[in-house]
Amino acid sequence: MPPQGISFFNKFLRQPDNSPQDPISNNLDPANPSYPYGSILLNWLIASGIFGTSIRTLLTSSPSNFYISDAGNDSNPGTAGQPWLTEAPFYSRYDAGGQDVILNLLTNRTRRFQVKPWVGGGTVTLDGANHTINYTGVDTFDGAIDAKYGAPPGPFRYQNIKLTTSLGASGQCALVNVQSPAVVDVGTGTELQAANASPQLYAATSGFIRLTNSFNVSGGAGMLILADVGGVVSTLGVPITTAFLNNVTYSQATVFADHGALVVPFSVNWDLQGHTVTGQRFTCNTGANIVALHGLQFIPGTVEGVQTAPGGGYV
Repeated sequence: MPPQGISFFNKFLRQPDNSPQDPISNNLDPANPSYPYGSILLNWLIASGIFGTSIRTLLTSSPSNFYISDAGNDSNPGTAGQPWLTEAPFYSRYDAGGQDVILNLLTNRTRRFQVKPWVGGGTVTLDGANHTINYTGVDTFDGAIDAKYGAPPGPFRYQNIKLTTSLGASGQCALVNVQSPAVVDVGTGTELQAANASPQLYAATSGFIRLTNSFNVSGGAGMLILADVGGVVSTLGVPITTAFLNNVTYSQATVFADHGALVVPFSVNWDLQGHTVTGQRFTCNTGANIVALHGLQFIPGTVEGVQTAPGGGYV
């Protein structure tokens, strides 16, 4: 930069030595010609993020715990005593540094939990501490746990939580909605409650729900599992138990696979506990596959399953 440019830049940004103070606010007087407009402009540009992403705090302990409460505030530090209102501060302020992170719910919740790409890898876990997310949908395709915002750098897990939804303005409001290349794991202590005509577990657009822990079902829905458009729902061969705590009705099918999707439930132990699962056992459409390996009666229901299009199948 030429010397005259440097001189102008320094003068524009300098803090004046003897600028008059506003006696009420104790701020510099903007009416004074020497008021540092450049400093204010630079501070605003930095705060706005126009020069790049904001500086993040690198996490060095594993797991790192943060806390979320409906009585919280996102300007808080996210401690148990000063919790956040939402999970947004984690995504915007922290670099996981390869460490595991636990986001702890301190209260029941009526807003969805958004699973977004975070910085730094590791595994992020939502621990509900046996609280409930009771969410009313607002988007066309929505979910109480909503992973449709891009590919996180590691798996996301939810545990010790109850989930229920109603449609609201949504055309579909799943309990767990994975519509991006995200990996979402079912943790321990999960209860799937009612989801109206929507699926309880929904994976699409390369989304992957891993049924790696046993879970309970206490309410009906359109489907227990819906995999669509290349989505995958699988136990990965891990033996788990799905226990039905009440009589449950699925208006479309217990398991529904469509458009090249894959459902692999062969290592599930369906524990009805004397209850009835009413509805079609499965539907397999358009190049999709259901790998049950235990015959047509394996998936619970009162109506036989169907395959309505070639190119895939129920095995």
